[in-house]
Amino acid sequence: MQALSALLRVLGGRLTCSDVMDLLDLGCIGINRHRADEIERINRWVVESGVRWGVDAAAPQRSRQPAFDEFSWRFGLDRLLLGYAMPGNGSSFCRPAACDDVEGSETASLGKLADFCETLFELRPALSQPPGDRALVRAGAGAHAAHALR
Repeated sequence: MQALSALLRVLGGRLTCSDVMDLLDLGCIGINRHRADEIERINRWVVESGVRWGVDAAAPQRSRQPAFDEFSWRFGLDRLLLGYAMPGNGSSFCRPAACDDVEGSETASLGKLADFCETLFELRPALSQPPGDRALVRAGAGAHAAHALR
């Protein structure tokens, strides 16, 4: 019950870096069978990628701030994925600049992080539905089924 409460709190909030990382660290919600070193590595990547809060550029607008994608989860994930795809000097040709700290067998952890975040992003709009609507249940079932296929 505590995990569900934490999930709903995070989904209803600003999706801050610390909230999502705390959620990721919950064994029943986050990366299953994770190791402490894997969570530590993912946390380092997220901090280095510049993630602070919000899914994308639209998040600041909901708080009556100018739209910008820097510091959002999408921007940070794009930087990490570009870093894997274009290690080394390839970052000078891209916007956003790549974070090239991901290599070798660590790529599985990056994939888990990306999948986890995409699932959160898919569940978030369902919270804006009226309480009688089963959108959250459908979204959760769809996310669970998608995760089970991986």
